[in-house]
Amino acid sequence: MKKSPLLLVLCCLTGIMVSAHDWVTFTRSNPQAPVINLIQSNNQQVQYTVEVCGMFKENLTEGGENFQRIEIPCSGKSAQTGEPELPYIRQLIAIPECDDVILTINIISQTDFSSYNIYPAPDYEEVQGPGNSVYLQEVFSKNEAVYDQNTYLPGMNAEIVSTGYLRGQKYAEVYLYPVQFNPVTNHIIVYTNYQVNLGFSNPITDVNVNTGIFNNVATNTFLNYLSSGIRASINDNVEGNGNVQWVTLTDTAKAHTIVADYLIICDHHFFEPDNPESEVLAIANHRAFYNGFDVAILNADSIISDYLHFYYDVTTPQHKKAQRIRTCIRRIYEGAHALHTYDGKLGYVLLIGDSEYMGNNGMPTSYDNVFDFPSDYYIMNRKPPFMMNLKSRRPEDGGTKPEYSYKLIHTMIITNLILNLLRAWFPHILSWMKLTVQKKIMRIKYILH
Repeated sequence: MKKSPLLLVLCCLTGIMVSAHDWVTFTRSNPQAPVINLIQSNNQQVQYTVEVCGMFKENLTEGGENFQRIEIPCSGKSAQTGEPELPYIRQLIAIPECDDVILTINIISQTDFSSYNIYPAPDYEEVQGPGNSVYLQEVFSKNEAVYDQNTYLPGMNAEIVSTGYLRGQKYAEVYLYPVQFNPVTNHIIVYTNYQVNLGFSNPITDVNVNTGIFNNVATNTFLNYLSSGIRASINDNVEGNGNVQWVTLTDTAKAHTIVADYLIICDHHFFEPDNPESEVLAIANHRAFYNGFDVAILNADSIISDYLHFYYDVTTPQHKKAQRIRTCIRRIYEGAHALHTYDGKLGYVLLIGDSEYMGNNGMPTSYDNVFDFPSDYYIMNRKPPFMMNLKSRRPEDGGTKPEYSYKLIHTMIITNLILNLLRAWFPHILSWMKLTVQKKIMRIKYILH
């Protein structure tokens, strides 16, 4: 219920932006998102069709040059600064464990248009707003070398961008590029109807695997995941008697035996097994009663210590702490001793600590040398690569087909920086969040559910 006002505002803003554009009809005269229909799904192949109904067009002028900015409803747009801003249609497909995925595209119908000069993807700059707020403002940028090419861009009609996992469910991320633009001739070709086929080499599992209480997430994420009817709310308000334990690790093998649906990793200031008034204990007891979860509480300092020797990639020692926390989480997850998540695997992780600009105090994150903000990126992933280039979505180690976790587990990091950003952007949301963040230690006064 608390999210409804924000969603309403966003929907209204979206409606305002869309109404300012002209609708260009491909197959349907009224504005409509691409129509995607699943034809078949098994561990041999997945097949679906896509109908691209039309696009919005906005005429713009920059530096005396006329452009058309186009957008397909509910689709993404390429973001390489200065290059033509072309739409893509993204779809996540559940796939079996297999040696390879073969993508085959059959373009059933197409159309074309002349006199189109596609607007280039803009750059962005930070702008100081009222009340010390900061927002991003578009800055026009055009790569003349790209616009001088007498060829159709992006030069492909589809690709598998990545494969990854949501818990045990493997997936493929498929991009379709329905608009092909020649910047010299100002001509566009539009693929209006596709038939998409994914074939699998040597599959060893079913196309759908059990995701437990995250079944509803999988159903709403993947085109071809069949609902089992189980969802996370099955554990809401059960007035259960889950077990809460403070765990002091003495060796890395012990992590594999931990019984936990819900894991708390906290800074040593909060690791107080002898304190019955501990706020962390209050959180754990709440989850044990409200959700019936078995909750394990671990000390972050113990996990990252050289004494235990949790694995980290020695070639990136600057990320040793975050990687060791991830290794610990992975071992607990793969130990499969969760009794209330319906797939036997760890369901949730709560990280408690404080991460600040120019240094982490209490909870190691992927702050330094990775992002300009505190991130749980390393910690949430249980499969390589350790590093992703978020702009190009390609591994920085030079690979071309990354395999990474979508979100292995539900993680939460609350930081000073994130709270400041939220206060600047959505002050009305935070008015009901009674959180107090101190410089060195964060105390969580309420956990909202």
